[in-house]
Amino acid sequence: MAKLSTFSELSLSSAPSVKLLLDTNIFIPLEPAAAADVVPNSELAASVARLAQVGGHTMYLHPAQSHDINRDKDAGRAELRRVLFTKYPSLPDPPLISPQHNAILGSPEHGTNDWVDDHLIVALVADAVDFLVSEDKGVRKKARRFRCDSRVLT
Repeated sequence: MAKLSTFSELSLSSAPSVKLLLDTNIFIPLEPAAAADVVPNSELAASVARLAQVGGHTMYLHPAQSHDINRDKDAGRAELRRVLFTKYPSLPDPPLISPQHNAILGSPEHGTNDWVDDHLIVALVADAVDFLVSEDKGVRKKARRFRCDSRVLT
């Protein structure tokens, strides 16, 4: 697995293909459903996508993230995001959250933002992906509990 400290190193890395798991807070600005969805980190998200593509790396979404999309109260926007969600490969065979993971992370209610975040963290912990790309400081804190926070790119 490659050791990266910045997004810009993605395209420069001599490592073979890197598997990136995109948090929903990266997916949404990367795939805006309306002009209002273009936010300050949209440019960063686009840069990550470009560098990943140039470097031959793969960007995945976790199947649990569909719950983030389904919580959108704007039905039209949610439907558009479900379509855009299909542009990205789904993380194959994502690991399940074990009782040991729950002991460290807690047991959030099914389908909540924390529940989705825990699935992303467990995928990282289980080495299903090399890096998790997120703007959520809480995700980094959770990853720190497993000593894999250096693999959360923000």
